[in-house]
Amino acid sequence: MRTCWPNCSCITNRTSAPGDPATRQLGELAQYRRQFVDRRTRLTQQLGALLKEFFPLVVEHWTGKLHQPLVVDLLHRWPSLHELQRARPQSLRGFLADHGIRHAERQSELIEAFRAARPLTTDPALVQPRALAAQALAGQIAQLNQHIAKFEEQLEQAVAQHADAPLFQSCPGAGEALV
Repeated sequence: MRTCWPNCSCITNRTSAPGDPATRQLGELAQYRRQFVDRRTRLTQQLGALLKEFFPLVVEHWTGKLHQPLVVDLLHRWPSLHELQRARPQSLRGFLADHGIRHAERQSELIEAFRAARPLTTDPALVQPRALAAQALAGQIAQLNQHIAKFEEQLEQAVAQHADAPLFQSCPGAGEALV
């Protein structure tokens, strides 16, 4: 176990044994959560590479955020630039507002960027399979997001009920990194 600093009370004042059921459960939850996050990261990287081939606008606007619901839902609804550009401005504004972009100015900026974007290719033989693959990856990412959220909820509950919860919280700067 890593220490916050030498002689940290997190290590020296433990009230539970490493093998007790609550600690084992915490470890298992954290381990599986990490595995799902790693899986989501791999899929997100695949999605980013794929989008760069036919729909780079998404990568340009949401670099590092391709796993977020806004991007996943956008790809589900409009899997190609052509389909996004055909969407009514009202539909786009509603979609953006539903995903937390409520400022009219920001919505207008995005809609203008969508309209001004030029496709890398318009060849349906290339775009359609890539759009379908992007939707498939986005769907898998959406499912992983739901499962990760469940693990995080369970972890939060397990930490709160753990005998060492006050010790976990007493290490300055460690925060949630201990679990």
